[in-house]
Amino acid sequence: MKQIASALLATSLLASPVFAQTPEKPATTEKAAPAQPYSIASFMGKWAVTMVMEPITIMGNRAVGPAARLVVVVPDNISKVVKQNHFALARKSNEVWEGQQEDVTATLTRLSENTAQLVLVQKDGHKMEIPLYRDDG
Repeated sequence: MKQIASALLATSLLASPVFAQTPEKPATTEKAAPAQPYSIASFMGKWAVTMVMEPITIMGNRAVGPAARLVVVVPDNISKVVKQNHFALARKSNEVWEGQQEDVTATLTRLSENTAQLVLVQKDGHKMEIPLYRDDG
């Protein structure tokens, strides 16, 4: 009888959560980036800023690798401020394209499949942050 009681006690201790071993899962705090880089084609097209402003047009060249470029054409109301109507951008990372022309640095960051942000920074420190939304209409 003592052996049965000892066996039951040992079994209950092993089944106890205190003694149970579960592997710890690593905490994921970083946003998972797409496994494949966004293709040039995924950036191309019209991107709306607001309902009252003409869309920003993004075109790409046919080159691949370091020679790949995006050309961003901004509407007149933006080009009047930065004194340029288009920017040539090179890939900086999976989601970011950047280029500098004359006194303006343009950075296009892809936030999701349908959203992006264009940041134009002039040498004098003037900065425009322009949220973009896919305009397939």
